Amino acid sequence: MEFASIFNGLGARTSLLYRGEHLIKEFDADLGITLAVEMEKKGIKIRFKTLISKIEKTGDEIRVTLADGTTGSCDVLMYATGRAPNTKGLGLEEAGVKMADNGAVIVDEQFQTNVESIHAIGDVVDRMQLTPVALAEGMVVADRLFNTHSRQMDYQFVPTAVFSHPNVGTVGLTEAQARAKYGDVKSSAPTSRRSSTPCRTVTKRP
Repeated sequence: MEFASIFNGLGARTSLLYRGEHLIKEFDADLGITLAVEMEKKGIKIRFKTLISKIEKTGDEIRVTLADGTTGSCDVLMYATGRAPNTKGLGLEEAGVKMADNGAVIVDEQFQTNVESIHAIGDVVDRMQLTPVALAEGMVVADRLFNTHSRQMDYQFVPTAVFSHPNVGTVGLTEAQARAKYGDVKSSAPTSRRSSTPCRTVTKRP
């Protein structure tokens, strides 16, 4: 969503192929629906439940074949495959550090590996791939090594933002998560004073 917004803002005809039913599935569904509507208003074409099965380059043209057999062409293609811990070639296996099957470094609550002198934080531990989260994890390590050893990392309510156009942010549980955890909850979605994008608040009933 972020790069599609950037490309569109720079004047490129932009299409977004999305394999899910709505954008930002980790957020409340209505936020994803609203984001899609607003992006399409800006000229971005969005296709949901769409998978790419083949990419071919012919001269200056890139030809894309979708899973349903339809084809299309474009000048430039950006294919988002997600992120995996980039730990190959660091010598961790030779040092005896335990690794997960996906290459992530296995750490304890203080981000210490099974090798006492080696710690790991951030994307390589494959917990929550956000820069501020990595900074907070680093502070836990610093506290363990140089201070009281009392700081703990809490991933429960981490604010998350998507820098699309418009921007979208969330903190806490989604409505679905709140209902699954607490049962009866109160949900309200007043309109933001700054835009037509809805703001959602979910609270537990007294």
